[in-house]
Amino acid sequence: MIPSYQFLLAWRNRYVFINKLCGILGRHKPKMKQDIKLTFQILSRHLIIGALVTVFIFWLINEIPNSDYLIARLHIWLTIPFGLTLSTWLTSKLIYKQVTGQKRNVYLVAFSFILFIWTIAFLSTALSEGVLATIKNRRFEIFDALQGYAIYRLWFYWGAGIIHGLTGGLFLSMDLKTLKQ
Repeated sequence: MIPSYQFLLAWRNRYVFINKLCGILGRHKPKMKQDIKLTFQILSRHLIIGALVTVFIFWLINEIPNSDYLIARLHIWLTIPFGLTLSTWLTSKLIYKQVTGQKRNVYLVAFSFILFIWTIAFLSTALSEGVLATIKNRRFEIFDALQGYAIYRLWFYWGAGIIHGLTGGLFLSMDLKTLKQ
């Protein structure tokens, strides 16, 4: 039998653990929750603007793929927005804390986020191609797709991410500076 003070201490420790767990899982002060939503909105807006600028640049150099190619790669066009939205949602709190709490360089945070988003786009593309090849060939080819994409397309995604991060990072950092105030 546990004496009553040890029983109360055990319940207190459980209560403290649950409070810490809730703090980690996302129960925040109302103002912080609103600021994280604002951070997500800012990041999402810049993602959409970046996607539109990318499509415009491909249109300028006459590299827009035809409709047959787009339909054949529909799985990519569905997984990239899902992966980008999920990663933006998951990193909003981290970026908010980096900008406001830890007083990081806002331009560096913006550049890193944009490069991270291009990496997520690369991984979404490679994984969806690998899953599709696995389904078609009935052989596990996800690692083969990752390897092929890493050899032939990673340089393009990171190159575009660096260029986009250097230019778009300026505008994103201007918007993220509003969170500091």
